[in-house]
Amino acid sequence: MRLLQGWTGRASLVGLGAGITYAGLYFSGHAPLWFGPERDHWSREGWSDKASDVLEGLEVDKEFYQYRPKASTRNFLEIHNSTEDRRIKKALFFNSKRKQLVAIVYFGADTEGPPRHVHGGCSAAVIDAVLGVCAHESTFLPCLTANLNINYRMKIPLGSTVQIICTLASFEGRKVKIDFKVVNLKRKDIVYIEGTSLFVATLNVLSIKNKNPPNVKPIDQ
Repeated sequence: MRLLQGWTGRASLVGLGAGITYAGLYFSGHAPLWFGPERDHWSREGWSDKASDVLEGLEVDKEFYQYRPKASTRNFLEIHNSTEDRRIKKALFFNSKRKQLVAIVYFGADTEGPPRHVHGGCSAAVIDAVLGVCAHESTFLPCLTANLNINYRMKIPLGSTVQIICTLASFEGRKVKIDFKVVNLKRKDIVYIEGTSLFVATLNVLSIKNKNPPNVKPIDQ
């Protein structure tokens, strides 16, 4: 019994040490965050049975016709095989005194939307991710996007490297407001995109991990 207790205690210490080590690596940016094992319906070939039923209903409905995408070979939503140099590169820097984050972002060939320019949905996704980091670093709390208000001022040419500048505007209760703008790498007076955002600080991250909202089940399983 004492031997078993001794091994149990050692295993607990090893587990604790591993957890502390992983946490240190994660917060220093040397280890990824893992949200648990994947579920089968998260990745599949073809449509699910439920989706196939909906598709079949739309296909036979004479009031609808199927739109065939006429996108370019570099379209952000239509590309299925790409390489790192053709997609997105980013480096993030946070100023704790100013509560400001500056991201240097490169948009490669396969981020296209309008001809020879970056897809608005692609830039919005990057902005949202960068704002989330700014919200977290400013509050030391996990935060979720509640509202993202984007104003597109100019199209971003493909192959551009830009700056995304995010600044904490206010932090009251659980509401985190951040202003942002996307500017030319060399000339900050050239503004491609600007806007505001509202994040909600999640006090108990375990309550949302691998769970769905109450009484709501995934439609497509």
